[in-house]
Amino acid sequence: MAALFVYKRIRKIESEQKKFLNDLIQYKTVIDKSAIVSITDLHGNIVHVNDEMCEVTGFNREELLNATHNQLSHPDNPASTYQELWETIKKGKTWRGIFKNLKKDSGYFFQKTTIVPFKDKDGKVIKYISISHDVTEVFENKSQLQKYLNYDTLTQLNNRNCLIMEIKKAKSADLAIIDIDDFHKINETYGMKTGDELLKLFASRLSNHIHLYRYFIYRLHSDVFAVFSTQSDKNLFMIDVETALKDIVKATFIIGDKELMISVITGYAHGSGNIMAHADAALQFAKANNIDHYAYDPLKVDNSKIYEQNIRVVKMLSSAIDEDRVVPFFQPITGAGRPKFESLMRIKDTDGGIIAPEQFLDISKQTRFYPALTKIMVKKTIDTFIDDDSRFSINISMEDIQNSETMTFIYDYAVNNNIMSRMILELVESECLSSFAGATEIIYKFKNAGAKIAIDDFGTGYSNFDYLLKIKADYIKIDGSIIKLITKDERAVDVVNSIVSYANKLKMKTIAEYISSESLSTKTKALGVNYQQGFYHGKPEPVPDKTIF
Repeated sequence: MAALFVYKRIRKIESEQKKFLNDLIQYKTVIDKSAIVSITDLHGNIVHVNDEMCEVTGFNREELLNATHNQLSHPDNPASTYQELWETIKKGKTWRGIFKNLKKDSGYFFQKTTIVPFKDKDGKVIKYISISHDVTEVFENKSQLQKYLNYDTLTQLNNRNCLIMEIKKAKSADLAIIDIDDFHKINETYGMKTGDELLKLFASRLSNHIHLYRYFIYRLHSDVFAVFSTQSDKNLFMIDVETALKDIVKATFIIGDKELMISVITGYAHGSGNIMAHADAALQFAKANNIDHYAYDPLKVDNSKIYEQNIRVVKMLSSAIDEDRVVPFFQPITGAGRPKFESLMRIKDTDGGIIAPEQFLDISKQTRFYPALTKIMVKKTIDTFIDDDSRFSINISMEDIQNSETMTFIYDYAVNNNIMSRMILELVESECLSSFAGATEIIYKFKNAGAKIAIDDFGTGYSNFDYLLKIKADYIKIDGSIIKLITKDERAVDVVNSIVSYANKLKMKTIAEYISSESLSTKTKALGVNYQQGFYHGKPEPVPDKTIF
């Protein structure tokens, strides 16, 4: 009896196991027939795919095996999505999300994906299983419906209503509102048909620019556009938008037999809720202060406060000049060769404090005091280095270049003190120079006399490479907003690598700004940048500190 019981028990277990195995096989069959399935190793290499994946992607099994899912990824996918994915599955947790992937024929498809870590008997993750469904039709149908409701027929961009809905859903976002400067003059001069064609071309350039591929583009009204993001670092967002706009406006807009040039003004805001009002306030602030872009600052955008502040600054500038309180501070630039310093304008306050240029420089350019400020800085800087062998740089703006009296003073004072060969003219707002016919001639005059030329803020505020070649700059200063990201964003690293490579080919030296830590210094050096400048090496001081060299 006992043997019979054991036999029946064994047969029952075997029957249950067969049923369980049969169920598993059927489950697998159902999944294989209804879903896209792939298995990857711990490094992301594909080790198994089902027929459905081959059919949807157009690749055969041999082409997919040992490839990675990154190779199938569409550029529209944010890098942050992959970072979140790997952080999740490496912890042994399940990840769910939607990808836009490429097909072999260069088309694309959307897939809703679940990735499950597969563990061995000891609970150790040994591979990852991905089960996806093609949801392209759902996305395209949804997109078509949204177009009808939120579509600008002229530019084929989403409209203001669409942006408002997206802002309501966002917990935190970045917004840039872009206004084509003096667009009404184009309509008045060439007619509204030409104006409409320009708007369509501008919208197309925004939509197709590589730096804006992961952001959303809108036409708000008339000549006002917007760029919106919910998945970006606010500094990187501004870098991307500024870089794109510089590229877009540097090329002419050809409409029929007309060749038009435009400029734009941009207001930026970060946050939620009132972000559109804040970006618009920043735009109005930029217009009022004659600058090409401004990021929202609640302390500065109130018009009455702006006016009062301007009046205070003008009075302060007048008294500072009369009382000889405009002074240079010197920040070291480290690297090979003789010591170098950048001369930076400061104003001594009546209470003994120091006023930084952010508080007065932009406003000063709109006043009659600005040429006097430049002359004071040039004279005091040259006087400081007459009996010194250091090189020094002086910031020169578009306003300086356009003022013949100012440039004559700088040239004559440098020549008379036999110091031209150690002087570096650091061109700020360099992008504007190409629009001033006499700028190149002035720059050549100084170069022929022995001065060096540096381009400031390269990488974000400058994109006219043809003009850079023309003026034969000696130094390129890589913008600090890029440098401070190189330890945490590979895109910033790629930008710096490209700039260094470009500069090396043209025999130009590179300078990294805003070096604030040892890690930034080490990374910058590893990327091949020639010189460094920032608080890590030395703060601006009233007397040049040569001890750090």
